[in-house]
Amino acid sequence: MAKRLNALGATWVILLLLGGIIRAQHPTVSWQQDVRHCVELRDWTGALTIVHREIPRAPQDIDVRAWRARVLAWSGQLTEAEKEYREILAVAPDDPDNWLGLASVYSRQGLTNEAVPALSRAVDLDPNRADVRVARARALHAAGTQVEAKLEFKKALALDPTNAEARGGLLSLRAQPTTLENHCGRKFLPTGGNRCWEICGGFDRKLADLGSADGGWSEGSRQRRHSENRSFF
Repeated sequence: MAKRLNALGATWVILLLLGGIIRAQHPTVSWQQDVRHCVELRDWTGALTIVHREIPRAPQDIDVRAWRARVLAWSGQLTEAEKEYREILAVAPDDPDNWLGLASVYSRQGLTNEAVPALSRAVDLDPNRADVRVARARALHAAGTQVEAKLEFKKALALDPTNAEARGGLLSLRAQPTTLENHCGRKFLPTGGNRCWEICGGFDRKLADLGSADGGWSEGSRQRRHSENRSFF
């Protein structure tokens, strides 16, 4: 009889513990659902109110802080969102989603040079995520690094051949005319003919050989081509 009572007592203890765990977890699920509902309605004030209510209850919970950063970004409060993401990453730097979020904030602020390193960090943390590679490819494209952007889109497609964003990004790059860059760092488009030349500071510099062996152009032809190329700066 004593053994049976002990067994029943142990069973009740286990059930009570499980009930406590379930009750403890339920509010967490509930507030996240409430935030998602507010976000769907674009009720940013309501979403932030819920998150701010939860932060004092779990001040060390990075997930709550990450939700705050997301809502701030979605609501257009980019400076506050950037600050929140930076604080999160200072204590938890190994979550690629937070680097992705910070990069998105940078991009919306026009800070492409800051977005690319953040996305590179996200790729390093999870190289097998096609969505992260697509985001990095877009940032590289915005930064004018077309070759790297094309390579990143290809890697994303290799990971997920059905990824429409990666396929569309790659097609858009292929459709763009090739740009050439001279030794002064300026870019122009080839305007036809066999060779593209840039005359700068009294020196001729061949930028691209497009496959002809005609021996080059006359001085007048080079000057005319130089003038045409200038129109693209």
